[in-house]
Amino acid sequence: MSGLFHSLKKSLNKSDTKPELDREFIDLSSKFQQYEHGLVKMKGNLQSFMNHVSGLLLTSFHVANDLSTQCDDPERTTQALDNGYFPLAASLRQQHTALHQSSSSELQSSFQSSIMQPLDEEIQRTQELSKKVQERMKALSEREYYAKKMSELREERDKRAAKGKPESASDMDKFDRNQKKLDECEALFQELNTSIMNDLRRVWDRERLERMGPILQAFLALERNVAQSYTQALDGVRG
Repeated sequence: MSGLFHSLKKSLNKSDTKPELDREFIDLSSKFQQYEHGLVKMKGNLQSFMNHVSGLLLTSFHVANDLSTQCDDPERTTQALDNGYFPLAASLRQQHTALHQSSSSELQSSFQSSIMQPLDEEIQRTQELSKKVQERMKALSEREYYAKKMSELREERDKRAAKGKPESASDMDKFDRNQKKLDECEALFQELNTSIMNDLRRVWDRERLERMGPILQAFLALERNVAQSYTQALDGVRG
């Protein structure tokens, strides 16, 4: 979509469009594009975060099992039984097993329902809005095409009039057909422009914070839950 924005900026000064109208559109659509791209980037970072959390729980579980195995003595003949290493390792394994079995699924469930699901819904919503932005820009391009066409037809008509040449039926029909098309394009553009400008203002001024605020709070709660679960598991180690 950035290519379309660039084309629009280049054509702004030579367009029949009111400059203040499209400057406001460019400003709002650029902010929207920043928001839209930021959502996709944030989704990747959030998934990476959760992958690392899951990896931490899984690898610490495996390390605790490894340590417990290395410190264990099934025949109970070594000094490890006397210096407390075996019960300490066994307790560590027990806590990490419980942490891995309970917290992993709970954290994943919370992550999906309170963070990823609303984020995916917002990404889908911005994608739909992005399509409307492109429809508006296409309508503007078509309107400019017929506006230029009508300007050329008027110029040709004026030249014929200056030479005293009468308008032929073909000339009048061509003029009327293009004028009708221009009127249709103008009406469509105005309709789309009013709708998309309202949508862009609403998203930037209000809805992005209404959508991101709960995700921010949910992420903070998830971080706290991860830290508390891990801390409680370590505090429960006895040996």
